[in-house]
Amino acid sequence: MKNKNKSIVVHLIASILSVLLICLPALAVDTNSIGATVTAQNFSVVIVSDGTVPYGTVSLSGQKSTIDLTDTQNARNNGNVTAKFNIKSSNATSSGGTWTIGAATGSIDVYMHQFTTTTGNFRTLTAADTYATATGSIPVNATTTIDLQIGIPSSVSEYSAKTISVTIQATTP
Repeated sequence: MKNKNKSIVVHLIASILSVLLICLPALAVDTNSIGATVTAQNFSVVIVSDGTVPYGTVSLSGQKSTIDLTDTQNARNNGNVTAKFNIKSSNATSSGGTWTIGAATGSIDVYMHQFTTTTGNFRTLTAADTYATATGSIPVNATTTIDLQIGIPSSVSEYSAKTISVTIQATTP
């Protein structure tokens, strides 16, 4: 009887092992992967016109614009997302002195710098190096026009040629 019990145990173990070997693949884990890509946002503006405005000589209290000069500037969204363009202007400087940017030209050495993206409805930049919104939303590779207008002070402390920096910034709309 001892051998019979041994034989039953061996058959039982063999049967369990056979079932496990047959069912074990059904319990196997399957894997797969997901590919992912990402691109960093790039805000970029490029001036596609000449990038210079030669106002020339303008009389005291006088004004001159890029429309008068037929020198409209063009800015293109060179980034990879829709952008808003901002604009700022510096004070007008030379080795002889500085004209301060202001909302009007009634004071000594205070000049006015304005801009428009709609050819005519000029908006005044009232503080040096402070951004104002030029456009609301420019698609990738789209171009907008920017016209500038200067208002010369009503009186000046000296008469040397001035340099002004105008900066266009591309940012989140």
